[in-house]
Amino acid sequence: MTDKRTRRRGKGGLSRYKTAAGERWRWRLYVPIDVEHPEQGEKRIGKAGFSTMSDAEDSMQAAVSERRQTGTVQTNDLVTFGDYARTWLDGRRLASTTLIGYEKKLNAHIYPNIGTVPLNRITAARLAKLYRDLERSGRADKGHEGEGLGPNSVRKVHTIISSVLQAAVDEGLLQRNVARSKTANPPTMTEIEAAKDEINPWTVDELQAFTTWAADNDDLAALWFTAAHTGLRRGELLALRWGDIDLARKTLSVRRAVVVVKTRPERLEVKKPKSGHTRVVDLDEATIITLKKWRSTLAQVNIAFTARNANVFGRLDDNGTRHPDNVSRRWRSAVDRCARYCVERQQTPPHEISLHDVRHTHATLMLQAGVHPKVVQERLGHSTITITLNLYSHVLPTVQREAVAAFERLLETA
Repeated sequence: MTDKRTRRRGKGGLSRYKTAAGERWRWRLYVPIDVEHPEQGEKRIGKAGFSTMSDAEDSMQAAVSERRQTGTVQTNDLVTFGDYARTWLDGRRLASTTLIGYEKKLNAHIYPNIGTVPLNRITAARLAKLYRDLERSGRADKGHEGEGLGPNSVRKVHTIISSVLQAAVDEGLLQRNVARSKTANPPTMTEIEAAKDEINPWTVDELQAFTTWAADNDDLAALWFTAAHTGLRRGELLALRWGDIDLARKTLSVRRAVVVVKTRPERLEVKKPKSGHTRVVDLDEATIITLKKWRSTLAQVNIAFTARNANVFGRLDDNGTRHPDNVSRRWRSAVDRCARYCVERQQTPPHEISLHDVRHTHATLMLQAGVHPKVVQERLGHSTITITLNLYSHVLPTVQREAVAAFERLLETA
């Protein structure tokens, strides 16, 4: 006859508990230590962390059903996606900015939806539903809660999920990676490309109007001018040191970049450029003159600000690294003031663009001038020429027409 204690154990049960994050549910269940040797007794298994009683009960009933059919419960059922993902992330060697990006997506989009689901109960259909839900109302950032998440962001969520599941496959916890199934249906690269904002570069006249105005009206004119004439990224410009610039040879070496690490509190970090390696950018005479004047200005503030290890565009009080977001705000203010200046003088103002669009302006104007895309790729630091061609495909038809016209003139001359 089975004693009361065994019967009580055999039923298992649900319980509620409190955490710093709020109320949670757990379940407990007893299964044989060894199905083939019941005399060895039972062991208690369970799972905690469920946000609702319903989720906990569904999970427990699945375990009860499996115990009824097989006499035990597979351990894999007890490993949730969230638990495994946290272990997986802790073992990754990632740059701090990448790690924070992963954690942000896991916390905002993945854990709340499939964090408590056992690894081996993740299905392609469940993932497809998750992606569609995110596209409809996935945003969680302040001021945009409940809005749809863009296809590129949803694709990044999919990439993280797929990486976690693949690691589980490699460890033998899963038979296959369901995220790689067609049924999972994440956003395609075509959809991502179609959703991208169009590049918004300035014309030659707009660029010249702004740099002419800035030279007399903005103390960061040298920074704006260098950005427009080199195509460097914001972080690369702010990490430049005088030792990176060879004014005699008219070259600039991109060796590092400043990035914002969104911790609490956030911090600035200097790391390798996005491409991972140093690149050398040739400078035109106008940029050389601008940098020489800027260096002379800095020398009047503090001669130490012109040393080889000093920041080219550091803060004027201590030469410390400028915050990238502050520089972007300064840019928007400068463009707005330039526009008002032009309107007051009944001149056509440059249209509003972001600081990153200055990089696009540099690339677009070079391609329109007939510069080979490979050269543009090297100046911008793109890892492949495909990236350059895809980004600036809007310029290529014009370049092709000009190339055909040049070829036609060549034949006529011959």
